[in-house]
Amino acid sequence: MNKEDAIRLVDQLLSQSGRSLSDVEKAILAGAWDGEKYEQIVKQTPYSLAHIRQVGKKLWDVLSETMGQSVTKWNFHHVLEKKLSPVPVFGDCVPNVPRFYGRGKELADLEAAVDRNQCVVLVGPPGIGKTALTAKLLNSLSAHEWNCVIWKSAYPVPPLDSLLEELLGFLSESANPDLDSGKSENKESRSSEPTTNVVSKNSITRLIDRLQARRCLVILDSAESMRGHQEYQPFLRQVVGASHRSCFLLTSEEPFESLERWRLGGLAAQTLILKDLDHESAKRILRDKGLTDEQSWQQLIEKYGGNPLILELVANGVKDLFGGHVKEVLAYVTTFYTDLIEELLNRQFNKFQDLEKQVMACLAQAKKPLTFAELLKDLTKEGISSSDLVQTLDYLDKRSLIQIVRSDDQLTVYQLNSIVRKHTLNRLESEAANLPPVV
Repeated sequence: MNKEDAIRLVDQLLSQSGRSLSDVEKAILAGAWDGEKYEQIVKQTPYSLAHIRQVGKKLWDVLSETMGQSVTKWNFHHVLEKKLSPVPVFGDCVPNVPRFYGRGKELADLEAAVDRNQCVVLVGPPGIGKTALTAKLLNSLSAHEWNCVIWKSAYPVPPLDSLLEELLGFLSESANPDLDSGKSENKESRSSEPTTNVVSKNSITRLIDRLQARRCLVILDSAESMRGHQEYQPFLRQVVGASHRSCFLLTSEEPFESLERWRLGGLAAQTLILKDLDHESAKRILRDKGLTDEQSWQQLIEKYGGNPLILELVANGVKDLFGGHVKEVLAYVTTFYTDLIEELLNRQFNKFQDLEKQVMACLAQAKKPLTFAELLKDLTKEGISSSDLVQTLDYLDKRSLIQIVRSDDQLTVYQLNSIVRKHTLNRLESEAANLPPVV
């Protein structure tokens, strides 16, 4: 592919969103394809260097959004070549992601993690965008580097023997894409046979052999329930300990504690924590929802946090009940709280032990953000030590349930956003009234 073909391809991609390349954008792409700097590109155009830089910045932002990964003048050539060489995908249907906001750094971090590890767990609370980010990752993979992708939902958790047979079948299919229908039927009939609860060592050995022969990314989506199945821990440990360049990528609402031990032991394993959207990306959600009073958006985001799904639910409510006027909501509604938001938060709160409940209650009832010393003082009567508090704050931070900020006098303080505070207080009221919280 030459640069003229590349420019035509970009024009086709942008036409899907109703726009086309301008002459100055074409000049920038042509120069970027040849590895030129802006100072070199500007000599071939009638435009100023400042104008070239300004248009270039906007162009790379648009292309990053369109292609679902970070695009710059330095990686444009490489990214476009990968776009033309998609990796074959087997297994379940990859979820469609019609809207994707920000996450350029997170996407780059995830791509680097699966490239250098044999097992990666992407952790984050419900609605934070783990599945969407993983789906976008597939746009970044090149058939020159990966032989295949297998996408499987891990909810409900399948017996390990069943999963192994499925993975072996997909890997065989990826190695022989022209399998005739008779072989497909045989594979289907084998998968319908009853399996034992005893994990077949032979199946694991065969799977690792296939992972050595072909570089494959195995994605297990919604894998948090696997943590409670004992058969999966030794299986993942064998996968991580074997010699191959394939990778298992798990999305989970909860960290896999064993993974950190394996990493510290020198194995190729990594946990990535997905947190709230940055404020600019969060504002794009509000803009796409048609909200008004843009000068008040920052306050709305600070109030509700940067969970994309929760922000969309809040924005829908503002649009439906207040005509999209953010100022009215901030003036009259203390906290916009829906049944679905309550359900999302309950999925996290229902897993709390006493320590997490006590820390969340203390933060929710506080009149201001609390320092570590203030938290510890309030909780000492509950028998919580400083080491207990450190572990609990780490647990809550990894699940995006607390905010850690610097106060005006440069002290680290801990607080809850408005919606988490309201949910915590609601549960405390239910418990005080001896009423079970909604699950």
